[in-house]
Amino acid sequence: MIPDIGTRVVYGTSGVCTVVDMREEDFGAGKRIYYVLRPLAKHSVSTDIFVPADNERLLAKIKNVLTPKEIYELIEIIPEEHMDWIDDNRARSIKFESVISEGDRHELVALTKATYNRKHELSKQGKKLSITDERFMRAAKKMLFEEFAIALEIEQEEVIPFITKQIKCREKKMSEKAD
Repeated sequence: MIPDIGTRVVYGTSGVCTVVDMREEDFGAGKRIYYVLRPLAKHSVSTDIFVPADNERLLAKIKNVLTPKEIYELIEIIPEEHMDWIDDNRARSIKFESVISEGDRHELVALTKATYNRKHELSKQGKKLSITDERFMRAAKKMLFEEFAIALEIEQEEVIPFITKQIKCREKKMSEKAD
């Protein structure tokens, strides 16, 4: 993706950023052209991110922010989205790390849903989700919720109620069709 200056994009695990500049810099290995991205997150360090314009692998990490229509479509499939729980801790961590680094929204939804369901199952047994699994769930939720909030122009705290409302409305429509 070749972003325009002023565009909001998602960059890897850095979240939503604004493309603030494209300029030549020399960071010790010669002059190169860089896209300068500024993270929007309030909690984020206010350090700009320099993405070399000639590095295809890093440019591939720049994605358009989802549109509201795309978010509604993603929410619509949440009930069907599924990821099998991987019992082996190491294999699960590798899978979850891959999902986070790739940033595929469907996979992030599936990871969030799988860890939430696992957390719920464990709480019934008086147990807790592992710290590692909690960390992955928080990372996935942060990535999704920040993007949803920006695209929908709502606060991050409003994302879960918004998603819940959309799912309930969908379920209501489905039950009305069945009648």
